[in-house]
Amino acid sequence: MAKSDGRGADATKKAFSSFRPGKKGFKAPTEGLQYVVFNYTNNNNNKNVFVESVKKLSHHIAVSGSIRYEAPTAARAVRTMTAPTFDQPTKPEKQADGAYDELEKDVYMNELKEVKKLQATWASNNQIIFNLFISHCSPEMETKLQGMKTWSEIDETQDGLMLIKLIRDITHKRDETAQAMLDVVRADKELMLCIQSEHMSLTSYLAEFKARVEVIKGAGGKPGLHDAAIKLVCDEKGLTLDALNASGADAANKKAEVEKEATSRYLAALLFDGLSNVKYAELKTDIANQALQGKDAVPKSYDMVLKLASGWRIKASRSASSNLEPGTAMYQHGDGGSRGGDGGRGRGPGRGATSGGASRGRGQGRGSGSR
Repeated sequence: MAKSDGRGADATKKAFSSFRPGKKGFKAPTEGLQYVVFNYTNNNNNKNVFVESVKKLSHHIAVSGSIRYEAPTAARAVRTMTAPTFDQPTKPEKQADGAYDELEKDVYMNELKEVKKLQATWASNNQIIFNLFISHCSPEMETKLQGMKTWSEIDETQDGLMLIKLIRDITHKRDETAQAMLDVVRADKELMLCIQSEHMSLTSYLAEFKARVEVIKGAGGKPGLHDAAIKLVCDEKGLTLDALNASGADAANKKAEVEKEATSRYLAALLFDGLSNVKYAELKTDIANQALQGKDAVPKSYDMVLKLASGWRIKASRSASSNLEPGTAMYQHGDGGSRGGDGGRGRGPGRGATSGGASRGRGQGRGSGSR
């Protein structure tokens, strides 16, 4: 079984909200992950909990042995909420005499058999995922799930990924209770307001951001597809909008390519803009200053955002100690004396700040002096 992450019991209960003060809370049956629970309340403000819970259960799938075959593939499918694809082998061409080359035929048949095996394995694993996730749903969440329109189909086929998406939609309040237009507006608003908090890791922030993107896609929207972003990409490539909208397969392919790049860059810029100002205010200023010099340094993909933010954090931590002024946050020796500008607490060598700040002496007695 997967091990817990070493949190204390109280911290774990608080983090995964399956514990209700004064009541006996719901616990999931998976050893070590009892407090990884998908709960439903009227406020339903457990969006970050959803991301962390999915991540923990995906790790469990990968290492616990609950899935015997293709466990890493199943774990990745859970994290991305996307079913794996299996490319069909290329069928060999017939020779001049109308027959197939025997070697090519054997290779094709073996590859085809392997693909069918992988597809069957995934179908089985998807059902295991369903049962794992439903066992981590509180009674309130199960009741809410059973009231959704798509529940009967999901339950009958035991489609694990569809269950995860349904839990996600409920968590993000896409639970068929909101008006249709408000549903679309709120999904867009949730993405725009996705901000990294001071103590939120980059990985968790990215996962939450992606989850909100998927909510919009689930509602039929196209997050990040913005006309102004498309125009920017066209200008950079020397293309015109009229050329993209022309008839023909080439124009259609070029349009799809530009839209894909524009969407990726828009979402990357939005992800970057939502980085914590406490941690990355100087990084954002640096990017803005480069723009003034005519250099576009705005990251163009999720990976570039993570690389830039991670690298900047390391750079900042290395330079922090060297940039400190004397007396800022380091212990220095004083001359004893009073509790004030020139000495410590009592007589003898003082341990504390330099002039202008209080210091603590190692001598006897507590002196008094002016600041």
